[in-house]
Amino acid sequence: MKLQPLIRVFSWGLLISFLGSLPLGPLNLITTYVSISTGTVAGFAFAAGCILTELIFVRLAVVSMEWISRKQRLFKTLEWITILIILILAVYSFIAAYKHTGFTSAMPTDIKFPFWSGITISAIDPMKIPFWFLWSSFLLGKKILIPDSSFYNYYTVGVGVGSLLGFIIFIYGGNYFIGSIKSNQYIINWIIGAVLLATAVIQVYRYFNPKVVDT
Repeated sequence: MKLQPLIRVFSWGLLISFLGSLPLGPLNLITTYVSISTGTVAGFAFAAGCILTELIFVRLAVVSMEWISRKQRLFKTLEWITILIILILAVYSFIAAYKHTGFTSAMPTDIKFPFWSGITISAIDPMKIPFWFLWSSFLLGKKILIPDSSFYNYYTVGVGVGSLLGFIIFIYGGNYFIGSIKSNQYIINWIIGAVLLATAVIQVYRYFNPKVVDT
């Protein structure tokens, strides 16, 4: 098996996970809180719990998509649903960027077991499965993610590395990074919106031009 396709699916997993971790949300804000109040070791422990849960969700999404990919008619329908969802998310990001909407969250008063808290808080995030179900569907449709254990492993590791890089920013960046990103959150929203829009356009183009070779 050639290494290049595996590196490509690893890179996609890393990029999606890293960009998905940048917008301010409960997990990265709590990570910063734990790091500042308890120490970087506790911050990494909380992040490790979050990442472990995310990787489990990624694997569940991939397994589900493997089954769906065998049902061609269902898979084609899901491709269009995926494109629609990506467009909706792009529009949402553009609206958020235009309105300069920020994120506010109340920090917990105490976290005694950061690793288990990371697992628990990450597990109750309702967007985890839809998020990875969406992107796994997209990557399968583009034949970047292939129904094969090696591809699944590289994809999962890429997701884990991307999430870790995102958490490292919030662990070491602390309040300074949060203060900076809050004032420039709209820029990140513009970037994410543009990436999502480009992704949807490319997916539509490839759908109507199946002979186009992926690069």
